[in-house]
Amino acid sequence: MANLQWLSFSSNLSKSSRSSAAMAGVDPAWQASQVALENSRRTKLLDTIQKLLKSQG
Repeated sequence: MANLQWLSFSSNLSKSSRSSAAMAGVDPAWQASQVALENSRRTKLLDTIQKLLKSQG
C-alpha cells in the first residue's frame, strides 16, 4: 500500500534526519541540548566499544 501522505520539504527532511542538529523549525535551546546529548552519548558509546575491544584481547 502506498503512503500518500504529503509532507513539506523541511518536514520530510526533519523526519528523516539522523540528528536533531538537522531538524528545521525547532526551539534552538532544545536543539542545542539535544545535540549536546547526542555528542556525549556518542563519546560514551565509543569509549565503551573501545573497552570491550580491549577486553577481547
